[in-house]
This record gives sequence, structure tokens and C-alpha cells, in this order.
Amino acid sequence: MARPPEPRRAARAIGWGTFIFSLLLAAFWLTWLAWSSAGFSYGFWHEAVGLDDNIAEFGPQNRYRQGFEKTTEAERIRLFEEIVIAINRDPDRLAGLTYHAPGGRPLGRLLRPPEVQHLEDVAWLVGLFRVAGWTAVVLTPLLGGLILHRRWALPTWRSLATGAGVIAAAVTALLVIAGPTTVFYHLHVWIFPAEHQWFFYYQESLMSTMMRAPVLFGAIAVQWAVTALPLAVLGLLVHRGLHRRLRR
Repeated sequence: MARPPEPRRAARAIGWGTFIFSLLLAAFWLTWLAWSSAGFSYGFWHEAVGLDDNIAEFGPQNRYRQGFEKTTEAERIRLFEEIVIAINRDPDRLAGLTYHAPGGRPLGRLLRPPEVQHLEDVAWLVGLFRVAGWTAVVLTPLLGGLILHRRWALPTWRSLATGAGVIAAAVTALLVIAGPTTVFYHLHVWIFPAEHQWFFYYQESLMSTMMRAPVLFGAIAVQWAVTALPLAVLGLLVHRGLHRRLRR
């Protein structure tokens, strides 16, 4: 069988590449929404990654806030879910978050101004992700329809696995060589304004203490990836099934 002309091959490669990237972005956005509604399983991670021990150790050492170690697990889950809601759609509520003793007595404001500012920066970043994510949700079926209409040949599983393997190997090498914490910190340097504080010691930030930053973020990243990637693979399998049926 004759090979298609180079421009057509290039168009096909760009079309498939854009479709797969859009599919991945849509999957990560939809799973972000799902995990946000579930508070990113903070209640599970509270003990699983030692958040409770971190709070017990560093809560009494906080220089600006007192009594956080007296809060219950349910109160900490509530506060984390409030932060998730705020960064997703209402950052104005951050400054007013208060934590309470087991009997319901208010113990103080959870966040100091630099922490509020940082979480507002995070909310801005989530806003960009929201626009990109919903764009991908709309664009993915349109690109899939274009591919079906043009009857572009399917990429082989071998080529897809090779591409995924190269990306996974590069990410793994980066994490092993530089270390997850170093990568996490450098991402903050690149993304957030230089004049805005983003690093907080446990002794000065209840936000960092209750999240055991960056440990909780690593756990959430794994949780997020292991749900988003299968969703993307499922989307690809559905598209391949439609593609094969139309080409019969």
C-alpha cells in the first residue's frame, strides 16, 4: 500500500496528537472535579500519610495561632473541604475561615494574610485550568469526529505505548535525579509571583501543618493520576471502537 503524501501524514500526526492531548486534559479536568467534590479524600489521607501526627507535633509550636492540635479530624476535614471549595470557585471566603474546639468554640482564624494570598494565587491557577479543561471537554469529541470523518488511520498500540513510556521515563528520571520535593519547589518558583510567599514553615502556617506540605500533595497527585489516566484510556478505546466500525 502506498504511503500517503507527507503533508497528509503530518496533518494526521498533528490531528491525532492534538486529540490525545485534549483527551488527557479533559480526563484530568473531569477527575479534578470529581475529587474536588470528595474533598480529595482528606479524611483517608489524614492518618494514611501522618497528617494527624504532623498536627499533633507542630500545632502547639505555631507562632501565630494556638490550639489547632485540639481540633477533631472532622473539623480538619471540614476546613480542607472549605479550602477546596474556595480555590475552585470562591477565594473570597478564605480570609474568614475559622477553626473550632470539639465543643464548637471558635479558636481563631485558620489562615494568615500571606497564606490567603498564596491560595488566591492557586485559585487563579485553577481558573486557568478550568478554562483549559472545559475547552478540552468540548474540543475532544469535535477532534474525534474530525478524525472519523477524515478516516485517518489509527495509531498502533505499540506507538502509543512507546510515546507514553518515553514521557513516563522522562518524568521518573526527573523525580529520581532532582527529587520530588525539589521539583515541587521549582514549579512554585516558576508559576507563582516572585513577591508572593509560597513556602511556609510548619511553625508559622496551619495550612502547611494540616496538609503536611508537600506530602499530601504528592498523595493527591498519585490519586488523581490513577483515576484520570484510565478515564483517558477508556475514551481512546471508545474512539477506536467507533473508528473500526466506520471503516468496515
